[in-house]
Amino acid sequence: MERRGINNAYVYGNTVRKTAPRREERVYIDGERVRLSRREMMYRERALKMNAPYVLFLAFVSAFCLAMAVVYLGVQSDIKTARRDITELKNNINTVTAKNEAIDYSINTYISSEHVIKVATKELGMVEADSEHVVFYNNTDSEYTVQYKDIPSK
Repeated sequence: MERRGINNAYVYGNTVRKTAPRREERVYIDGERVRLSRREMMYRERALKMNAPYVLFLAFVSAFCLAMAVVYLGVQSDIKTARRDITELKNNINTVTAKNEAIDYSINTYISSEHVIKVATKELGMVEADSEHVVFYNNTDSEYTVQYKDIPSK
């Protein structure tokens, strides 16, 4: 004999053979059906809600991240500019060093004693001094130097 109970369950005798299925909401993730309890559903619904403090927090974090990205790009640009300037200054230093070496060489050629003697005798008409042209001077006064401090040894 078949009776319907309060739970819409089928009863055969004194035991329940088949109960009516509980109705649960169907949730699909990536096209596949997933069973979730009511508590999980409640947590998911609560997580999906966005209230004002949460939105303000997200806006603040987003603005902070954007500002940090802009600062980072600015610093990176400054570093690139500084590296470019350093390379340019190194090239300038090399150029000036090469010019200084060339000028130093040309000055040293004019300062050499052979060049001075050559210019003095040939261009200016000077002659080398003989022993007749050298005059010695005898000084009778004694000269002295005033020393205010001791000379350091090293």
